[in-house]
Amino acid sequence: MSGDEARTEQADGATPPPSADQKDVGATPHERHSLASWFAAAALVLSLVALAGVGASVWAWYQLRGEHTRIAMLEGRTSSVEGRLAELEKSAARARDLSALQDQVATVARAQQSRNAAFTARIDKLSARLGNGVLSYREDEAEALMRLAQSRLDVDGNARASLQALQLADQVLAGTDASELTPVRTALAQEIQALKAVPQPDIAGAVARLTAVSKAVDGLPLAGEHFIKPPPSETSTVPAGWSWRGFGQALKRAFSPLVVVRRGPEARPLLPPREVYFVRENIKLALVSARAALLQRDPASYRASLAQASHWIDSWFDTSAASVQAAKETIGQLSGLDLKPQLPTLGSALARLRAIRKTQSGS
Repeated sequence: MSGDEARTEQADGATPPPSADQKDVGATPHERHSLASWFAAAALVLSLVALAGVGASVWAWYQLRGEHTRIAMLEGRTSSVEGRLAELEKSAARARDLSALQDQVATVARAQQSRNAAFTARIDKLSARLGNGVLSYREDEAEALMRLAQSRLDVDGNARASLQALQLADQVLAGTDASELTPVRTALAQEIQALKAVPQPDIAGAVARLTAVSKAVDGLPLAGEHFIKPPPSETSTVPAGWSWRGFGQALKRAFSPLVVVRRGPEARPLLPPREVYFVRENIKLALVSARAALLQRDPASYRASLAQASHWIDSWFDTSAASVQAAKETIGQLSGLDLKPQLPTLGSALARLRAIRKTQSGS
């Protein structure tokens, strides 16, 4: 109780309780024994309380130590987790770097692919241009050969040269492997077959045979060169005196160079020696004209020249001689040569080629 309350009680006249020393002095042995028991019990309780406190402290320390251990383990695990997290972050950073690198590689790959596509397109375009250029060149060459073939056939009538030109044109088109040119090659094959069916006169052989006859003209015997000569006795014996017989022989000797007696089916005039040269040269000239007409494919002039040469040979040369007969036989064979056989009409293949080229150019 506070001092104010004690003063209040003293003022009221109340008696204060006795102190402990007063109690011990005035207490009985039984009371003192109870008091000691109470103190002992209190001490025991206090001891137990103290012991419990110590146990609790020990238990708390043990628990605290375990908590520290667990905390240390957790810290270690935390460190390990943090290390793993750091590694994961590094892996994630590397993954991001790798992803960025992959993106860059993909970008470069796309750019390279685009460049490759552009390069391939340019290559294809260039190849197409080159291919079209080669095809156009071959088509130009084939067209020129077809025009040449048609010209040689229409102007010169030379089927052999025209056939060779068309065969060359077909070979040129065969090297293109262009399917669109198949109709042209079909028409070419038909024209080539038609030209092969045309009789081909041997112009070179005919020219050679005419040249051989012309060279043989100088050796052909003239008509009248083999005449009957008087016996040697008649020309060598001269009568001693004058007589009609001697006069007749003298006249015969005087006119014998002017009169020639020949044996044969028909009489031919005897040429003076000066005119023999001109006869042979005229026959040669006729053969030369025939050769020129042969090369020009002029049947009328060719046959007329051969007929003139044959007529002059019959008129002035000995037709019974073997050399003359051989010359006339050769001239007769050459006269039957057909210089202008029936020729086919060309131009179908050329027209088809021009139509295809016009379609390709879009004009």
